[in-house]
Amino acid sequence: MELAESPEVKEILEKYREIWALKHALSLMVWDMWTYIPEGASGREVRLELPSGR
Repeated sequence: MELAESPEVKEILEKYREIWALKHALSLMVWDMWTYIPEGASGREVRLELPSGR
């Protein structure tokens, strides 16, 4: 059995993929906030909603 075929490794990689996607999305939101939303404008706070059931 190769390492990549291991159920444990597949589970870890799937969890990592979710974490990476959330981190990437947050990075984009912060970049967008600082580059496009003018100072003093409404909505400068970052909100992250996770899917329910996790």
